[in-house]
Amino acid sequence: MSSSHISPRRPGTARQASFISVLIVAFIVCGGCTATGMPTATPQPPMAPMPVSPLPFTGDGAQLTFSAGGDLYVIPAGSRERQILIASTAHENMPAWSADGTLLAYTAALDNNEEIVITFAADDANRQINATHNRARDHAPAWSPDGRLMAFASDRDGDWGIYVGNVLLAAAQMDIAILKPKRMTFTRFYDGHPAWSPDGRHIAYTSDRGLRWQVFTMDIHGGNQLPFPGTENLMNTAYPAWSPDGTRLAFATTIDGNWEIYTLNVDGTSPQRLTNHPANDWDPAWSPDGAWIAFASDRSGNGDIYLVRADGTEKIRLTDSPAIELSPAWRP
Repeated sequence: MSSSHISPRRPGTARQASFISVLIVAFIVCGGCTATGMPTATPQPPMAPMPVSPLPFTGDGAQLTFSAGGDLYVIPAGSRERQILIASTAHENMPAWSADGTLLAYTAALDNNEEIVITFAADDANRQINATHNRARDHAPAWSPDGRLMAFASDRDGDWGIYVGNVLLAAAQMDIAILKPKRMTFTRFYDGHPAWSPDGRHIAYTSDRGLRWQVFTMDIHGGNQLPFPGTENLMNTAYPAWSPDGTRLAFATTIDGNWEIYTLNVDGTSPQRLTNHPANDWDPAWSPDGAWIAFASDRSGNGDIYLVRADGTEKIRLTDSPAIELSPAWRP
């Protein structure tokens, strides 16, 4: 990715800049945006590392995809061995699988430009197609549940907004394009990291329009843009992820002083803290069966991928390598 990885700007600062720049989950990307509230990855005191474990079985064929060192990897269910999925001269990050698991979208950054790339990963992950073709930065793709639409963040109009376009799949020509993306949010701040609700009716996203990071929601036509219920008093909130059944939302918040993973009901009730660590935890992703939430953390002093049960009762460390591992995404 470019020097600013980009998803909704990752709450953090300096030290993470290097690892957020690639990581920043869209946060630091916004050109003129401030880094207010971004997770500050300050060095943590030495702690006993959590042992690396195999990926638990979470449904038929479930796999976890993530970014490591600018390439995309996958860990199959029941394994602890990561396998290379996408590697090129570009910096790949922020993977997103279609609901049927046949198409993979991700951000590819090269020469200070970011594009949305889609690959027919079920057949040949080497067939990678630039679906945006724009001189501006496009990143953080999110598929609609029916696979017909894609939301993403872009600064193509001079500032960052959420866009939604039709996905044209010309299978005979093995070509894909995001047609006529329409801008849905209009602020002078950063809007990014969109997440589509399982019923296809809403998009949650991160915005710093209120001078802090906050999760917002809107309908798919851009209407009713409001803070997500229950997040108004949680300090910074970011990285929304819907549960597979659409009843709860996972996100990161600084209500405890650093970034931790929480969930709450979609009506804003019953918030639950899932992580409790002096380091930063962010970018949650629900497993297809709803039993686990993968997330990124710098608790080891480096970016790694961890799992926590959706009820918070068990935590597993999945990765341990010199590379910075970020942006977990489950393949259905």
